[in-house]
Amino acid sequence: MNSTFHQSHLFIYLKTLTTESLDKWSEIEDALRERKNVLKQEFRETKALEKALAKAEAKSKKDVEKAQEKSKKDAEKADAKAKKEQEKADAKAKKEQEKADAKAKKEQEKADAKAQKDTEKTKKQEQDEYLKILQDIHGDTPKTKVKKSTKTKSSYKNYSIWTNGIKGQDNAGSGAPTQKELDASGGRREWKKIQWGILTKEQKDLPTAPWNSC
Repeated sequence: MNSTFHQSHLFIYLKTLTTESLDKWSEIEDALRERKNVLKQEFRETKALEKALAKAEAKSKKDVEKAQEKSKKDAEKADAKAKKEQEKADAKAKKEQEKADAKAKKEQEKADAKAQKDTEKTKKQEQDEYLKILQDIHGDTPKTKVKKSTKTKSSYKNYSIWTNGIKGQDNAGSGAPTQKELDASGGRREWKKIQWGILTKEQKDLPTAPWNSC
């Protein structure tokens, strides 16, 4: 209801008053005063209620914002903790992998060293066996170092030409070794050193030797 409606009702009520109402005027005034006090109380209560509701709404909003802020901080803290734990786990995994790689590398190096040692051992055995065969063919001759004469140097040059290449190749010399013989001796230089070393000076410079007569 608007104020105009209240005023019209008030005017209607006032017009109902008559001279007889004068005897009860003090009662009317008391009633109006009492009604005024009631209305004031209702007004105060309404304002207090509105203020309380506004305060409660503001508090609720603040509590929601506070809860959201706390939730955000907790989430950030949880993310930071998870990230730190993941980094720690990654570092541990990396360290363990490096340790495993180092162990594997060490074991591989150990296996390679053993394989190399076995290969060298086998190679030496093959060389010894081949040398024994050659000694059986040419006779057991001393391996003492003999001072080379000019003639011996010439014979060595002839021997080098005679043993040039690998048996089976087109350009190989008549006394060329096989690839197997070279491998067993550790290469051409070692093979030739062994072969030349088992010959005596007389055998090296012998005019009828195949390397001197070719």
